[in-house]
Amino acid sequence: MPPTLPSLAQLVAAIPQHTDALPPESARPIEHYRRGANDAWNLWQYFARNVQRANIYQTAYERHATRLRSMVLLSIIESFERYLKEVAAVCVDHIAPLVLDDRDRFKEFTLKPSGIAGHFADRSIGKALCEGQTWLDCDEIDKRFRRLLADPFDQGSFKLFGQPTGPDGWRANTADTLFQLRHVITHNISVITRSDAAKLSLLVKGNVDAPKILSPTEPDVRSAKRFLDDTVNWANRRVAQRMAELLTKIHSDNPSAFVAQERADLVTEQFSLAVTVAGAVGVLT
Repeated sequence: MPPTLPSLAQLVAAIPQHTDALPPESARPIEHYRRGANDAWNLWQYFARNVQRANIYQTAYERHATRLRSMVLLSIIESFERYLKEVAAVCVDHIAPLVLDDRDRFKEFTLKPSGIAGHFADRSIGKALCEGQTWLDCDEIDKRFRRLLADPFDQGSFKLFGQPTGPDGWRANTADTLFQLRHVITHNISVITRSDAAKLSLLVKGNVDAPKILSPTEPDVRSAKRFLDDTVNWANRRVAQRMAELLTKIHSDNPSAFVAQERADLVTEQFSLAVTVAGAVGVLT
């Protein structure tokens, strides 16, 4: 006998209890990104490899494969967004207890009282500030990191995605294109509306038809992953180096603020990249 409607409500309410532990990579934002992006890509590879061993109807295969490629693309982009918020949370946790220069440093982060309460167990102001926000606009992301990583009593000049006219200026536009594709998949079930097409046309500097169904190919998904893999490595170095510079500045103003070697080791572990803080070189275990 199928479940009754009230019992279905109970079954749905039980879904959040069906969980697994976080992977060990989750302690390091860049490793967490790699785990998520690689798992998503490997899902597609597993499907594509094994389905060819069975007798299939090509039309049905193409329909399901297109849907799966869209979901894999979405997962890879979301792994990138999660990386951004996790690495920002790490920065906040380092800086917030050490710098009390003004209230503007964190003004780009909005937080409701319920958000604070939800993070008591983590004891992380960074997670409280960063996890509830979306990280899907490069201009907003640049504003947050610029103020977050500014020297004390300074407005800051660091831009995560660099100057638009600089050698890496293309990254922001490419990332924003993927963020818009994420919107298409998540909110419109892969339908490119006329509004989506207008935004995408500006980003790609070319015509995008609408209304259409997004139908990414395997090379499309591979290209997106290659770009995000490279951009995460690039961004991780930039943020880690800027973090080390800021901590060095704080330490020079107040050497009793923290033990340089301990802080260098911690930042090195969190970023999976050796950094130097106040002359102390971090050790990566």
